[in-house]
Amino acid sequence: MGVVHRRFRNEAQEQLLEQHDITIEMQKALEILSYHQELPQQALADKLMKERSTVKRLVDNMHKRELVEFIPHPTNLKVKLITLSAKGREVHTSGNQIVTATQQQWLSSLGIDDELALKRTLIRMLESN
Repeated sequence: MGVVHRRFRNEAQEQLLEQHDITIEMQKALEILSYHQELPQQALADKLMKERSTVKRLVDNMHKRELVEFIPHPTNLKVKLITLSAKGREVHTSGNQIVTATQQQWLSSLGIDDELALKRTLIRMLESN
């Protein structure tokens, strides 16, 4: 299972790097920010399940690529909220298409019955752990 996951991530990341100069972790952060609109850095770190220092570097790199912007927190002047820029929204949408296309390519090697069985098995594993 780990080998399949790594190969899938590597293939998706290769496409993301080639087309947008972003990593799979950046794409995941864009996805979270797209859903939540704006988050403090610690909340983003919690959702990514990464250390705050790791997410700080990630956010700094995303800011250098003009994918995110910082806005003041409405009640805490020490905290900045992270939000997607217009470019970040575009890259997020395109990145989702890349990841989805890679997923469809991988699943196309399975028949419909095998694909459904795989999805059921993965859901069962998630629910039991």
